[in-house]
Amino acid sequence: MEDGGAMRSLMLAGLMITSVMAGVLFFGVEDEGINRAPIVDSDLPDTILIGTIDSVSITISDEKMSDLSLLVTLDGDEISEVPDQDGSMTVDISELGAGSHALKVIAIDSLGQETSWSKAFIVHYPGESDTELEVSESSFEVEQGGDAPISGNVVHDDISTCELRWSTTDIAESSLGLPIGEDGGYELELSNIQENTTVSLEASCGTWTETSSQQTVIITVLESVSESRKGCTDPDANNYDSGAEEDDGSCEYDDSDSA
Repeated sequence: MEDGGAMRSLMLAGLMITSVMAGVLFFGVEDEGINRAPIVDSDLPDTILIGTIDSVSITISDEKMSDLSLLVTLDGDEISEVPDQDGSMTVDISELGAGSHALKVIAIDSLGQETSWSKAFIVHYPGESDTELEVSESSFEVEQGGDAPISGNVVHDDISTCELRWSTTDIAESSLGLPIGEDGGYELELSNIQENTTVSLEASCGTWTETSSQQTVIITVLESVSESRKGCTDPDANNYDSGAEEDDGSCEYDDSDSA
């Protein structure tokens, strides 16, 4: 009786193991037979420095690629390329300008299962410093007819992209160009100044993003000091000039006086 009980226990254990294995095999086959929705992936980064990436890849996978309905758009424009036999396709982005963009994929399989994938990304310019314009002096005081030597520096990452102009009127309406040295230095010599003058200067620089900077130089003409009145300042002279402040050697005397 004990041997019979042990035999039944072994048979039950064997049946349980067999059932479990059969279940595992059954569910494995069942799992392999499921037709899932398409899968979409891409190597598209979040940000792209303009000119550094010409294209991005999209990978699409499905159980029946031949029955797949696909719509790929870049900024709303449909892409005509189709995936290769491995489900990979390349999207050209070489013509995209700086700013925000969006790549979208809608994939529908033979069962009508839809996968919608999208990725927003930004194309940006390299970083550039803002333009800075420096002047040696912001104001001058000169005598009428005098000179005002204006100089300074333009500061930017790339001086070769800079332009400098100046005007004594409205610079937005009329201006003249001013050369800039390789080091950013400049000089402007104004001569024979007859009246108060305001000089406006504006520098503009930038390879990707143009920035500008302005400076104003105020030139004040001093009132002319009248020349000292010259004449004979000797009271004993015949032609003594009481209003004269500086003797000019013109005094005249009687012969007796001079003797």
